[in-house]
Amino acid sequence: MIYWIIVGSFVLLILLAAYAMERKRARKRYPEEYSREAANNAMHAAEKEAASRTWMDLP
Repeated sequence: MIYWIIVGSFVLLILLAAYAMERKRARKRYPEEYSREAANNAMHAAEKEAASRTWMDLP
């Protein structure tokens, strides 16, 4: 009986460590993601500005 408790706790510890490593990897952001996100934000800002200019700044 004690054997299965030790084995079960060891397996649980391994699963918990794997889950923690996966969460840490999922949170890691790479520099190219930041630059891609900044480029997307800049493009959307330019599109919004152009769209607002078309109907607000009519002659």
